[in-house]
Amino acid sequence: MLAHKNNPVDWYPWGNKALEKAKKENKLIVISIGYSACHWCHVMEKESFSSEEVAQEMNANFVSIKVDREERQDIDNIYMEACRLLSEDCGWPLNIIALPDGKPIYATTYQNKNNWIKILKFASENYQLNPNGFENQGALIQNELAKQSSPNGEIASATSKNVVSIGIKQWLEDFDPINGGYKGTEKFPLPQSFNSLLDYYYYAKDSNVLNKVTLTLNAMMNGGIYDHLEGGFSRYSTDPEWRFPHFEKMLYDNAQLVHLYSKAYQITKDERYKKVVYQTIDFLLNQMTTEEGLFISSLNADSEEEEGTYYTWTYDELQKVLGADFTNFNKVFAVTKNGNWNDGKNILYLEKDVGGLDEKRLQESLEKLRTYRSERKSPTRDEKVLTDWNALTISALVKAYRVFNEKEWLRIAIQTTELLQKRVYETNSLKHSYLNGKATIDGFLNDYSFLAAAYLDLYEATFNIKWIDATQKLIHLYTLNFERDPSQLSYFKPKTTEALFAKKIFLRDDVVPSGNAVMCTNYYRLGIYLDRADYKEVYKNMLTPASNDFTKNHRFYASWLKPILWHITPPYQVAITGDQSITTRTLLDNQFLPNVILTGSTADENLPILKGKLSPGHTVIYVCKDGYCKLPTSNVDVALNQISN
Repeated sequence: MLAHKNNPVDWYPWGNKALEKAKKENKLIVISIGYSACHWCHVMEKESFSSEEVAQEMNANFVSIKVDREERQDIDNIYMEACRLLSEDCGWPLNIIALPDGKPIYATTYQNKNNWIKILKFASENYQLNPNGFENQGALIQNELAKQSSPNGEIASATSKNVVSIGIKQWLEDFDPINGGYKGTEKFPLPQSFNSLLDYYYYAKDSNVLNKVTLTLNAMMNGGIYDHLEGGFSRYSTDPEWRFPHFEKMLYDNAQLVHLYSKAYQITKDERYKKVVYQTIDFLLNQMTTEEGLFISSLNADSEEEEGTYYTWTYDELQKVLGADFTNFNKVFAVTKNGNWNDGKNILYLEKDVGGLDEKRLQESLEKLRTYRSERKSPTRDEKVLTDWNALTISALVKAYRVFNEKEWLRIAIQTTELLQKRVYETNSLKHSYLNGKATIDGFLNDYSFLAAAYLDLYEATFNIKWIDATQKLIHLYTLNFERDPSQLSYFKPKTTEALFAKKIFLRDDVVPSGNAVMCTNYYRLGIYLDRADYKEVYKNMLTPASNDFTKNHRFYASWLKPILWHITPPYQVAITGDQSITTRTLLDNQFLPNVILTGSTADENLPILKGKLSPGHTVIYVCKDGYCKLPTSNVDVALNQISN
């Protein structure tokens, strides 16, 4: 709303005031959904919503509602589902024309001023001529979403190794064999997809899967979608080779990519992946934190009124800054006199063949460019703090700490978690958004599920039982605030918020993992830690319908792969007890072990799974599964052999 406060359009926030006005005056509603860092949202704001001509049409014949998709994920989710039914072209800005009761009848993305005026006039004039036709369209969309509202099914063949392997084979057919990622003219990082494939690689030892993932990781970190000067990834690339991004940088992407590259390093020991992790964490800490230490949502694509100005270079500018080092630099980065992008500008991306470079001089060149770029006007920041995205970042920092043993990252993760708790917790609920000292909007499923997962990740990194206690408290609040279907799957929005025109249970991943999939995994992990059969039963119930969807749509349900694999082959429960339990855990973390759930203690048996396992004066590893434990050992290599067998 803040970006549109000076528009001549009479914008309303989402709420009863706008909806009651539409009903009273029998006007259609324009619902325009965007986000702060969205380039085309800014373009449409300048071209259309700042126009008096457009405003006259919207103010006279519509009630106009502006929605921040990041704050109101519930509204964005349900209208995006409606868009998929109404149109093949869905994205942001998402512009919906709806009936006075909120039922959608038309959906589109960016439109130039003239097209937008035509759409508005057509809708308003035809609504007056044929209101019943519009009502029928709205009812049709509502009914279609109602059919999809609650998944059903029995445990399906997805729980067999053979069917999962067939599904993975079909999944990989969507890959771009040259450039990595999925086929298409635009490329999104989609880290959850590749995270899940790395888990599958561990179980199947299928080198083809690993090769597909590393091809993608290499292409992304070499492309223009990656910021080679300051770290961090842009939201997506507009070309198949990852070279030409829209330059907005989102917290959720970068958090998940830190996690993904850390995991890939565990498997491959590729030093380039380590560099990406370190540089991206530095970017997050330097450019995406608030003064008190939480993480903001995004950096804008635009600066100085143009897209990418902060990140791009003219040929002459590069020569001026680098001087004699320019020749060596240009062996690596594909810059040209006419520019490799728009209007004579160059985006920095690596050539595929970078032989013959002087690495030391290259790093000196990059430092010169960093210093020069620091004098430019930086992109604006979206300062709001979102609970779910901060939770993803906490988990990423914990993962990176466990892989690279950088204790400062764990300290920051704990500090962020403790501060977030103070800012977004209420007595019986969680809030979604925090800005200017105020927490607002009742928390969504992702806020609860991602934060619970972060707590459990912190437990495995510290063996501090307070994080198990925090998870239990949060799960209790979740059960109080969310309506669930018979299989224990949750609706996205809490019971406390106003009703939308339809409600739906979401199982598929978005740019972040499915909240239901993460909560399903949380229940399994918590059931192991606490030896709670009821938690394990919830996990099984949630997995039932999801396994059916996974068999049909694979990569769109990637976050369900881990709980499915755990159903097929239950993970080992590894307990480490004794004074050196944390040190021993760091040795285990040298290996990629997605089939392990870790518990541990230095001094007492503070969880049921640890009962009888403490041996004073000794550090002991217990590798257990299905109610029995293998021979205890103090040797990490012996324990790893027990896990692999």
